[in-house]
Amino acid sequence: MRREDYDADPCPAPSLSASMAKLMIGRTPRHAWMAHPRLNPKYESDNPTKFDMGNVAHALLLGEEDRIVEIDAADWRKDATKAARDAALAENKIPALSHVLSTARAMHRAAVAQLERHEEGDVFAFSGRAEATCIWQEGETWCRMRPDWLPDDLPIIVDYKTTTNADPYQWGRNAAFDTGADLQAAWYRRGFKAVTGQDRRFLFVVQEVEPPHALAVIEMGQAATALGEAKVYRALELWRWCMAKGVWPGYDRRTHSIDPPPWHEQRFEAIKMQDEISREHDDRALIEQWMDWQAPEGKESQ
Repeated sequence: MRREDYDADPCPAPSLSASMAKLMIGRTPRHAWMAHPRLNPKYESDNPTKFDMGNVAHALLLGEEDRIVEIDAADWRKDATKAARDAALAENKIPALSHVLSTARAMHRAAVAQLERHEEGDVFAFSGRAEATCIWQEGETWCRMRPDWLPDDLPIIVDYKTTTNADPYQWGRNAAFDTGADLQAAWYRRGFKAVTGQDRRFLFVVQEVEPPHALAVIEMGQAATALGEAKVYRALELWRWCMAKGVWPGYDRRTHSIDPPPWHEQRFEAIKMQDEISREHDDRALIEQWMDWQAPEGKESQ
């Protein structure tokens, strides 16, 4: 099934996907309704080149280089470049600017080299299915997913992500939970079992877009797995209620009281302390030196 057909939702009724579940939990049901092609009558799909680097890197790692059409241009602004892009998309191809493709190829080489030495092995070197569409029902609720990679002979599901920092602890703290990676892992494991009756581990292969294109393989721990499963259960409950009632609420009507995070208060206290020290030591010569240092180039010191 083409990506465009999957994104349009091929199920008999509007279905819940991982991305919709993330919106149901991370934002509101109203946001999910707005982003759903079968619910919002004014729905418009994203710019197909919105995630250029990620799309091209995905294709290379999943063995789909034959789908990539290189376009020799610096950006998409010229009409001729846009026309070439649209022609490639019409043929179910992946348009790629030359500099994007060059970087993606460097990422691919680095990924293969690192995975060959990884304890999991090069999971993409095994035979398997790339972006297989999976559809199932839970009661009256239609569900769908499209995992990046399903190896034939390994009991795992693999998702490839590009990022600016693939350090497992930094990614886990700063990106994974903000983007709903815990929910995604739980959703895909649940969907695979619903379709096949089998349990599989879920692995994220996370790679940096900047050299040296470092890569990490990350799996949700016990607490993260439990949290992801709880989020999936809640998303399904909300979805069923909204579908049955035809109501998709946004944020609640209460007036919310918020407090600053600890780091913000600490930063303000540090600023106050620095200001007090500066006033206690009113060294005019030092102040003038600072002013000269910050002056525009060519300004002579007084």
